[in-house]
Amino acid sequence: MTRITEAIAEPIEIPLRHVFATAQDTAARRVSRLVRVRLELDNGGHGVGECVPVQYVTGETQASALEVVAAALPALAGQSVDRPEQSLRAAEASVADRLGGKPMSEVAPSARAAIEMALWDALCQDRRIHAWTLFGGARSEVVTDVTIPMTDTASDMACQYAEHGFRCFKVKLGRGDPSHDLAVLRTIRNAVPEARFRLDANQAFSADDALEFLDQARRLGFNIECFEQPVARDHLDALDRVAQRSSAPVFADEAVRTPADVYEVVSRTRAHGINVKLMKAGIRGALAEASIARASGRKVMIGCMLETRRGIGWALALAAGTGMFDLYDLDSHMLLAQEDDTPEDAWDSVAFAQEGPILRVSQR
Repeated sequence: MTRITEAIAEPIEIPLRHVFATAQDTAARRVSRLVRVRLELDNGGHGVGECVPVQYVTGETQASALEVVAAALPALAGQSVDRPEQSLRAAEASVADRLGGKPMSEVAPSARAAIEMALWDALCQDRRIHAWTLFGGARSEVVTDVTIPMTDTASDMACQYAEHGFRCFKVKLGRGDPSHDLAVLRTIRNAVPEARFRLDANQAFSADDALEFLDQARRLGFNIECFEQPVARDHLDALDRVAQRSSAPVFADEAVRTPADVYEVVSRTRAHGINVKLMKAGIRGALAEASIARASGRKVMIGCMLETRRGIGWALALAAGTGMFDLYDLDSHMLLAQEDDTPEDAWDSVAFAQEGPILRVSQR
């Protein structure tokens, strides 16, 4: 029985190709700040996980996530790789007092996700199975969009991505002036006439402003696939109103961090779908959230923060393996100026190949 001998956490910063800004994070972000977890095994193998804390989404920072992870990791020493759920519970219990008795899934979900990912990676590495197989192997490839942040170079970015086959753009809105947001969509469409849009307001609008924006966008003929989190996360009545009257499907993102949140959204609103992210819910939580949404007849998107190929690989394995997702926003590795997570082994439990917008599971 293979056991964990050592667990290590470290902070990592990776430069971005372009400045990244959203309506809730308007600072000129130039790096992705990660916490990387590495589990050493007694057979010489290892498991690796990561998280990218985003404070306005989960309340975590890189520093706070690193502190929680570092405090939890000693509990993993001696644990069997065959029991990732048991090991995760041990790690959670070890920091319960530090977190005021609240579960990690509520107050440190990204930190928890990094540990969970590393534990499952260790299991896959030890058994020499692909994570995609673990989740069912339903599909071997998916098609992702690509994100255009709040920037003055949106059309240039769209042209660059279009050269690689992208036609679906997730555009960050909320610059304060709806006419400017519309102008950005126009410049992208002028550059890429067949562009399809997934709009992400990151809670920037009121219900009235969101509906007015959508009405103007419809009259201008933009091809809008969905409108993500138009209003504040806790304004479910406003979300319901927008979803009821919207000309495009409305998805909840920041409003759903836990399975309980998904139940609230599907019970109290007519939102057409939800955005599931490993950084919000972890692996088990993401599966639970997707199951609740699908049982209520809603669509499910799988998204990301600013993860590397490793984090995106796990999201891809989950999405393609289960076949439970309808929309894919798995592009953050393309936003990084460099990658530092090239697998040390020839075999990688979450490897994938990319051809433009197509992400394919790659078993080596």
